[in-house]
Amino acid sequence: MVAGGGLTSLALDLEAPQDDGHLVAVVADDVTTPVPSDPVLTDPGFLRAYTTSRQFVAHRADPSAQLTVQVRLGEPVRVVAVPPSALYGLDGTAACLLADGVPLPVEVVASELGQSLVSADPSPARVQIDAGQDSAPCR
Repeated sequence: MVAGGGLTSLALDLEAPQDDGHLVAVVADDVTTPVPSDPVLTDPGFLRAYTTSRQFVAHRADPSAQLTVQVRLGEPVRVVAVPPSALYGLDGTAACLLADGVPLPVEVVASELGQSLVSADPSPARVQIDAGQDSAPCR
């Protein structure tokens, strides 16, 4: 954080590098700003709104209080949950699955608690579990 008379920037500590505009920072569900790839927030309107947030007010009262910023996707992503064993040909976040017997390329968005969240077009209605590594490749 950089402050001099007023808050002039907030540097976010993100786990992974981001594309410009992929994420947005949010204050009180109505003031947003795109998160740049560097990821330092400098939008004056966003920063003014942030200085009235509970997190910032608590930090002013106790500088040891950690500052947080809510971050969300700029555009929603439709995902479906599938068993991890339905995926094959995994390469980074790209994978395949058999949807109604047809190989379908998918992007793995997240995985937890025994399910993988994948994005695909079209979204699969049914998937084959344990399709196997020798299944037909995706188109």
